[in-house]
Amino acid sequence: MIQLILPGKWGLEGLEIKAEHLAHSFGLEVASRIALPKRTGSAKQDIDLGWKRMRIVFALILIGHGFAHLAGFFLSWRITKDMPYKTTILAKSVDIGDLGIRIVGVLWLIAALGFAVSAISFLMRDSWWLPLTGVSTAFSFLLCVLEWPDARIGAFANVGIAALLLFRLDWLR
Repeated sequence: MIQLILPGKWGLEGLEIKAEHLAHSFGLEVASRIALPKRTGSAKQDIDLGWKRMRIVFALILIGHGFAHLAGFFLSWRITKDMPYKTTILAKSVDIGDLGIRIVGVLWLIAALGFAVSAISFLMRDSWWLPLTGVSTAFSFLLCVLEWPDARIGAFANVGIAALLLFRLDWLR
């Protein structure tokens, strides 16, 4: 039997509409009776599932942010030709040369690895995920300042990640 039970917020609580009655009123036959399963989970289980999903989303944000750092590495080591090669930092005011920009590129790679390890340790609920993520975020923010204005989007992403870490929402625990 299929039942449609309307929620109480419309003042129709307890009103049940059975599919057989509807079918017969329109001259249709009900070939088989289908029973919809009732919800067996508790509200706590639903909340726990929501927290798990949020944890996965946060881990994907960390991985995605780390992945974006690879552009700084690839560009400084001339692995990609999509963007122009430059040897300047701090809004093109300081020229650090070829070796200097390669060192900055290695720093971008370290930041990328830091975010990847942070995401994995976060999902595994390791006790050290929070300090590592905080250090990775601060380090990334400094790199974004060095590469300003080209890396301004990353700086804003770091501010967002830092805000989540500082407010320590329940799903981050």
